[in-house]
Amino acid sequence: MNPVISIIATLVLVGLLLWGVMKRMNAGFLLMVLGLGAIFVMELITHASVLGDKSIGNLFLDLFEYFQSVAASQLSRNVLIVMSVMGYVFYMEKIKASTMFALLMAKPFRNMKNPYLLIVVVLVFGTFLKLGITSASSLTAMMLATMYPIMRKAGLSRNTAAAVLPIAGSIVWGPADANWFMVFSVGNITELSVPEFFVKYMLLFVALVVVVLSITLIIFSRYYDKKEGAAANENDTYEEKEGETPESLGIPKFYAIFPLLPLVVILVFSNLVKSTPNMSVVGAHVLCFCFVMIVDMIVNKNFKDTFNKATFFFEGMGRYFNLGGIIMISATIFSQGLSMIGGITKIADVLSSGAGVVIGIAVATLLGMFIAAFSHLSPTIPIFVPLILTICTAAGVAPYYALCALIFGTCMGLNVYACNSAIIIASGATGAPISTILKRNLLPSLITAAACILMGIILTH
Repeated sequence: MNPVISIIATLVLVGLLLWGVMKRMNAGFLLMVLGLGAIFVMELITHASVLGDKSIGNLFLDLFEYFQSVAASQLSRNVLIVMSVMGYVFYMEKIKASTMFALLMAKPFRNMKNPYLLIVVVLVFGTFLKLGITSASSLTAMMLATMYPIMRKAGLSRNTAAAVLPIAGSIVWGPADANWFMVFSVGNITELSVPEFFVKYMLLFVALVVVVLSITLIIFSRYYDKKEGAAANENDTYEEKEGETPESLGIPKFYAIFPLLPLVVILVFSNLVKSTPNMSVVGAHVLCFCFVMIVDMIVNKNFKDTFNKATFFFEGMGRYFNLGGIIMISATIFSQGLSMIGGITKIADVLSSGAGVVIGIAVATLLGMFIAAFSHLSPTIPIFVPLILTICTAAGVAPYYALCALIFGTCMGLNVYACNSAIIIASGATGAPISTILKRNLLPSLITAAACILMGIILTH
């Protein structure tokens, strides 16, 4: 295909995706329809099946065989991995282990007196909690119960506290984070695992994000508190729940370690520790689930109740498949459509010089952040991950730091996404207007995204 036509076709396809996202269409089905449509058009133009030698003899029917192939591949790999993670997370919530984890972690900070220093504490605390409580909305709910009263009693305004609460949930990180498995799936990255990537690349960017967010949030929180005056505390609707203490949960305090057990198992039984056998993420979560179930049975001395609660693990798996699992499969199909059109490769060829890599990282991250601010992170991954990988490959540089810059920078857009469930929870519980939270988080998020771009450019070179 003519290079100009392929680039135009690529931009049209991406434009249709963005249009559908803005219209609040179902992201999973939208990605699938656009991807299959692009693949079929390219099949007709090239007279070649997407299945190659495995074609069943009909280009149209090959589309659906391709869907079966992608679904089977993803279900046995990345989708199954994240389903096991989300099943374990949901189980932890139901047996109150996540709540115990959050309550005990928050306890040392209850006597802090410096209000703005608490912003740093809350951000670090929430970011750490994200490893065990991967759902942003669940994390925000936990932060409301544990840290919001502390922030208010220390003297932080309602608007500052409400704006800070959901930010940790937007930081996409961890060896079991669903978005990173989508990145690896769309990019077909097989040379290292997500847990290995977590240790070697993610930690540096997480540290950067936490530091920059902490500094900027303190600066702009002070500014807005002075500007808003008494209005920053008007109509605080949050009511602290009485009796919400570790003792009131009805479970032993050691349950607090359960949310972090898979993280420990994944890191210990991996290539990071040479003397141990390698264990899969799925195996680690199922092992920890079985272990916790046995402990819960011993503690409660109720065989039937323990087995009934175990169904929450599978319920959590099903809940993820209904939402994120379909998106992961569809994103892979959409990425294949982009690949067959070839526009991404042509753009990457133009940007394959040193300056082009810089431009590619910066433009992809800023556009990704813009899209995330109006939709979510998921639609950005099948668009920009292939672009970054292709640019870096053409330039002969490793893409991993560039991917970190892209994802960590893009996820800052979630801090100004009006339909972000975490922001809605924080606003509804505290009475702080959503517009106020978005306004306060805008500049810190932009500055943090810029810092990610800069670090990505420096480390990629």
